[in-house]
Amino acid sequence: PKPPSAAEAKGRQRYNFLAGSARDQVVFGSERPGQPRPNPDVPSTPRGSDVPCHVVDQWAAHMKSKQIQRVLCLLGDSELSFYEEPLLPQLRRHFGDQVVNHVAPEAPDAFSRINAVLDGARRGQEKIVVFCSTGQARTGLVLAYWVHSEHSLPIADAVTEVIEYAARHGAVRKPTVEQTIQFLLGAHGGQLMPSMRILGAGGGAGSFATPRVDSSMHINFVQMGGTIDKDYPRMTGGYAFEITDPAVRRILSVVPRNFTFDVLSVCRKDSQELTVEDRQALVEMIRRTPGTDFIVTHGTDTMIETAQYVAAAKGLVDRRVVVTGAMRPQKMMDSDASFNIGVAVGALNVIGVGVYVTMNGRVHPAHGVRRDGRTGHFVSK
Repeated sequence: PKPPSAAEAKGRQRYNFLAGSARDQVVFGSERPGQPRPNPDVPSTPRGSDVPCHVVDQWAAHMKSKQIQRVLCLLGDSELSFYEEPLLPQLRRHFGDQVVNHVAPEAPDAFSRINAVLDGARRGQEKIVVFCSTGQARTGLVLAYWVHSEHSLPIADAVTEVIEYAARHGAVRKPTVEQTIQFLLGAHGGQLMPSMRILGAGGGAGSFATPRVDSSMHINFVQMGGTIDKDYPRMTGGYAFEITDPAVRRILSVVPRNFTFDVLSVCRKDSQELTVEDRQALVEMIRRTPGTDFIVTHGTDTMIETAQYVAAAKGLVDRRVVVTGAMRPQKMMDSDASFNIGVAVGALNVIGVGVYVTMNGRVHPAHGVRRDGRTGHFVSK
């Protein structure tokens, strides 16, 4: 038997080869043939000397010993020049012309091309290895996307699973939530390696799903009442308030939008006056209304309680529900209503199935949010 490599002797996977998750045996990740850096924790691509053909042969033999039938190369043009002979023709001699694919990380259509390659492996139930230079960042991103899309995990959970599964089994993967989301959104034309951080330092820990890439989005807005819909008409003897027509109609009437919508109403109440019957009526409306995307406008005092009630309801397995409102009525000049509605609409493009609360520019799962008693802001638990 062949003696273990230095990496294997230290408990590391040879070639940084491993599936993305214990739940998957189709898509695997690896470093490139001849990657000279002995420490897989260092994500660099040193030039080194040209990689000889026998090193590529050894890499291919190892992949074949793992029953790999397809290959997806994510190297850039400069990295492909690291070989004594062109790398892709060498790999095609080992695996076949039709099953060795190359997608450069800067390709404007990287997402669609990678997705097509993975879909071919899925349909054929053929094991595929995806590799970049070290098998950490680009490869990790594709593995996180695959685990997310194939096994219906929220993006944050898929990223964590890929990283932790690799760490437990002697490999290194370094995808990030923000890069995975941006890759899915098609930022920079769908390139594989986006650079702009869209969730801020530290990433985000929400439950994100594959964003929509078409214009067929339809949202059902459901009115429950609350400050967002309040008006203060002149009354005899002073001012009073009443909850009037849904503010969302006025908000959406003055902005360009690429979705259709309906506005429904359960009730027009101050949220402190809502009853169990009101909340159940909301659940029934969401359950019986065609469509999957809902934004519920609601008073802020009991918004969390309503969101958690809906989250606990049965029969809403394919629904995305965002509960939002406003601290000031939409009819006031300094209202936060339009901002909160905008964040809620944006959230529906990336969240997974479930119930969420959106206020103060943040999106929280229904059971992962609380109200800060000092600031009044909605914050993560």
